[in-house]
Amino acid sequence: MDYRHFERFNLIGESPPFLKLLENISKVSKLDAPVLITGETGTGKELVARSIHSLGFRKNKPFIPVNCGALPETLIESEFFGHKPGSFTDAKSEKLGLLDQSNGGILFLDELSNLSKRAQATLLRFFQDFTFRPLGGITEKKVDVRVIAATNRPLVPMIQEGGFREDLFFRLNIISLSVPPLRDRGEDIELLSDYLLSKYAELYKIPAKQIPQMMLSRLREHSWPGNVRELENFIYRFLVLSEGDDLAPFEDLVSLQLNKTETFKNSEMPFESLNYKEEKKKALQAFEKNFLRHLFKKSNGSLKRASEISGKDRSALGKLVKKNGIKRDI
Repeated sequence: MDYRHFERFNLIGESPPFLKLLENISKVSKLDAPVLITGETGTGKELVARSIHSLGFRKNKPFIPVNCGALPETLIESEFFGHKPGSFTDAKSEKLGLLDQSNGGILFLDELSNLSKRAQATLLRFFQDFTFRPLGGITEKKVDVRVIAATNRPLVPMIQEGGFREDLFFRLNIISLSVPPLRDRGEDIELLSDYLLSKYAELYKIPAKQIPQMMLSRLREHSWPGNVRELENFIYRFLVLSEGDDLAPFEDLVSLQLNKTETFKNSEMPFESLNYKEEKKKALQAFEKNFLRHLFKKSNGSLKRASEISGKDRSALGKLVKKNGIKRDI
């Protein structure tokens, strides 16, 4: 198996569960049936879908991702089927729908569990013969589309509760792929960390860093509820906050954040721009405030005790408190 292919999609690892996933991706890519990808948030389900696309015979055709939870309820048919001018009040010109856009390629239905009942019924009708009629159109169109769907919620309980159509589930669940959570891929932590450090060092044109060996065990012990996305956020913070060979900020991040699993739930990358200095300044300010709040909770507001716990000079710590406007009676 050529693992270099998967590296292009940030699919990095050598643990048995992950290697099994890569093997299954290779097999599935040679087929043309619908695929349902399951896995927790942050495991990389869209990366798996894109890898299947790039290995298959449709690789030179479109890959159209759709966030099922963001589809406007009143425009479901227009979004999928497109519309002709004048088909409704705001239809000023013709619009190609998602099915037309993905013709010959892959339609990727992300966050499938968030698909509304109306959208479920709309797609089910289409899957019967892969034909549809644009809003305002008079003739039906047929498209050649492979459908890949992904969900982070188990669909069977939703079916039992009436939240998801069983017939649509059977249409999409022809081939299933399960993406393992990061907590089951302990052997991959170091490999992923090194890859991500190199990736961001190259992006920001700064010297590469290395995770100290003594800290890797801490990373492996963490449960990673946000999976690879959480690890990526953590590595980004480490890179931004590290100064030369000074690893103190990293130590602080580990002590403060690896046991605060809620920190990374539903989190996104913390940068708004790609200006390294600006983003580093903002990240450092956020880190200092977060660190001081936790520190003074631990020290019951005592500056002396806080200085002893943190190993930071009392006077310097006092200046840091004043700079960030932190109240010590937290």
